[in-house]
Amino acid sequence: MNRFGQSIRMSSVCAALIASACSSSNDTTSDSGTPGSADAMGTDSDDASQGSPEASTQSDANASDDGAQSSPEASTQSDAAAADGGQEGAPSDAAGPAFNASNVPWPDISTLGDVTITGTCTIDTDAKQFNGLCGLTELSDGGQAYAFSSATQSDQSTVTVLAVGSLTVTQAAEVSVQGSVPLVIVSGSNVSIQGPLIATQPLGGSNGGGFASTATGQGGGPGGGGAGQGYYVGGGGGGYCGVGGTGANSSTDSGGGAAGGVAYGSVSLSPLTGGSAGGGGSGAAGGGGRGGGAIQITAATSILVGAGGIISVPGDGATDNGGGGGSGGAILLEAPVVNIQGILAANGGAANEFNGGGTAPAGQASAVAAVNNGNPQAGAGAAGTAINGGDGSSVSANATGGGGGAVGRIRLNTTSGSATLGSNATLSPSATTTCVSQGTLRSLRGM
Repeated sequence: MNRFGQSIRMSSVCAALIASACSSSNDTTSDSGTPGSADAMGTDSDDASQGSPEASTQSDANASDDGAQSSPEASTQSDAAAADGGQEGAPSDAAGPAFNASNVPWPDISTLGDVTITGTCTIDTDAKQFNGLCGLTELSDGGQAYAFSSATQSDQSTVTVLAVGSLTVTQAAEVSVQGSVPLVIVSGSNVSIQGPLIATQPLGGSNGGGFASTATGQGGGPGGGGAGQGYYVGGGGGGYCGVGGTGANSSTDSGGGAAGGVAYGSVSLSPLTGGSAGGGGSGAAGGGGRGGGAIQITAATSILVGAGGIISVPGDGATDNGGGGGSGGAILLEAPVVNIQGILAANGGAANEFNGGGTAPAGQASAVAAVNNGNPQAGAGAAGTAINGGDGSSVSANATGGGGGAVGRIRLNTTSGSATLGSNATLSPSATTTCVSQGTLRSLRGM
C-alpha cells in the first residue's frame, strides 16, 4: 500500500470515529468505575492505596488533564489550532483520530504506511531508529512507513515517539526496546502484537526508560531501593506500584537492612514513567537491578495483543552481591477498542545474596515471580497478586539477601472504559490489584 492509499483509508476510518465521538458525552479520561471482565481493576480513585502512603505523586487532575505538553519538534499543531477549541494533542488534519493521546500530541501520520516487523529487532529510543533484522519495507515511492520524533511530557521528561500508519509484530518476530527514555508508539489505525515486545536488554543495559542504580549504591528513580550500609547488608528492592522488598542484615552487623523503595506514580500513567532500581548490597555501586522500561501504544482504531503476543516491561535482577531487584515498569494501551488475548507483564526483578553474585533473574513475562533459586535468602520479584517485592533474609554473613523489586503499573484506556480480556489472557500484576486500571479515552474538546 502506498502512502496515498494509506491516507485515504485512514481518513475514512477516522471520520467515522469522529462521528462516534460527537455522540459521546465523555470529555475526560475518567474511569468507568464498572468492574467489567477486567472486573476488579483499580480506578483513579485508588491513587491513595498503591502499597504505601507515598503511592501517588500525581493528583486526580491527571486523569482529566488533556495530556502532556509537547516539545516544539514533536508538535504537529499550529498555534491557531491549539487555540481553537483547545484541542491539545489532536492532529492538525481534521480527519484525524477522535481522541487526545495521553502524554504526547498526535504526530502527522498522513504520509505514513503499514509497518510489519517479522524478525529480531530492537527499537532504540535514544538513537530513534530500528536496529537488527526487522524485516521493514519501504513505501512504493521510496519513503519510510514510519517516523521517529521526541515529545516532552507534563513533568518535562522526554519520550521517543514512533509514528506509523499501522503496526504488526508477527509471531516470528522478537522486538526489544533499548534507550534511556520511554517509548510511545502512535498508530493512525490499528496495532496487532502477535509476538514479544519486551523492554529489556542483555546485561542490564538501558531498556526504554527504566532507572539504573547509582554510583552511591542507592537505586535510581522515585522508588529507588536503599543501599546497604555496612558489611553484608542487602540492598532494598525498587518500588513502583508496590514497595520494594527490604534488604537483610547479616548476624555479624547490627542495625536493620536497607529499606525497599516507596510506591509512586499515577494510575493514569500520565506522565509515562519507568520503574526504579534496587539498591546495592553493602553500598556497592550499580549492584541493584535496573527498573523496568515504559511502553505506551496509542492507536486510532484498535489494539490487539494476540494469544502469542507479549508486552513486558520487567525489572532487572540484581547484578552484584546482596543487591536489590528493580521494579517492573509501565504499560499504557489506549484505543477505542483494546483486546488482550496474550500477556501484559510489569513484574519486579529478583535480588542476590552475598555468596551469589552474578545476575539474578529479571521479572518474568508471566504471573510467576522471579526467584533466585541459587540464592534462597534473596527476595523474590513481585508478580501476580503480590505487588510488593519480597524481603531478603539472613542465616549467615554470606547468606544474606537483598530485597526483590515491586510490580509496575498497567493502564488500559478505551471508548467504553472496559477492555476485552480473553479467558487465557495474563495480566501481571493481576487485574484484581490496584496496579491495573482502566479508563476512557480523552475526547477532543469543542467537538
